[in-house]
Amino acid sequence: MGDGTFTDVTTQSGAINVTDALGVTWEDYDNDGKLDLYIVNAYPSNQANRLFRNNGNGTFTDVAAAAGVQAKPGIRRGSDASFADYDNGGFPDLFVCNGASNEVGPYLLYHNNGNSNGWLKVVLRGTESNQCGIGAKLRLVAGNKTQYREYTGQHYMSQNYIPVHFGLGPATRVASLTITWPSGTVQTLTNININQTITVVEP
Repeated sequence: MGDGTFTDVTTQSGAINVTDALGVTWEDYDNDGKLDLYIVNAYPSNQANRLFRNNGNGTFTDVAAAAGVQAKPGIRRGSDASFADYDNGGFPDLFVCNGASNEVGPYLLYHNNGNSNGWLKVVLRGTESNQCGIGAKLRLVAGNKTQYREYTGQHYMSQNYIPVHFGLGPATRVASLTITWPSGTVQTLTNININQTITVVEP
């Protein structure tokens, strides 16, 4: 609203999940430049997980079944999930933990088969700030679109050290990447090639 208040837009956004969820994680799984939402459901145990694809207009569509990441309804109660590019293919893969309460697994690893969209991964190395750059704010401009991230790691009962991931859609270059480090230092890189992992050291 721009006045320090919030408005509940759950219903009109379509990101509706009325079961007991334990794990929630955001990631641009299809590299189109828009953050998507994955929800891990715990109770009832036969409730499928949800992958809400960001439509880019303030709404979401549940594509878990089409994407094959419902996590097999009834297999066990879900606990949590993390996106991580385990094979360095540039597309975030999905690791799902099952076994909430006194239930037992199994764990599930879903490989992301990708598409033609571009990407950039940023590894932060702090010097004046903490070594992992936790708390850094990133602003990326590519293809006339601006994206923001704050590197806080992930989430729930863990803190994973993974690169900051940006999906770039059809953009062929990154015009600029500006990092505001926890120390207050502001660093800008320009004209960056896509489809690579870069390491940025705090000056």
